Amino acid sequence: MESDCLLVTVERGRTAMFRFLLEAHENLAYFTVLERGTALLKVIFAPQQRTQVLAALEEISAAVPLQIKEWPASANRRESCARQVREIRAGREGGTRITPNRAPS
Repeated sequence: MESDCLLVTVERGRTAMFRFLLEAHENLAYFTVLERGTALLKVIFAPQQRTQVLAALEEISAAVPLQIKEWPASANRRESCARQVREIRAGREGGTRITPNRAPS
């Protein structure tokens, strides 16, 4: 399953409150701390939940000031995936095809 990511920066010392408020949104997303000193977080979520995650972050920002940035690889990965889908649809498959109950050829 693919996931999408955002970079979020919160005020130093507010990471615990951010976690508490994010968890209140019933497993919508989770995060990992990338840089403790600057409170830089990587928020991870299902791509189809992007709108809900952004709405939750906006709601959280009322209690915990934060900045949101796109995860640098997200746009590139989406374009790469879109290109692969176009190639498959055009019949130019690359790589190894794996079928159930068979080893890769």
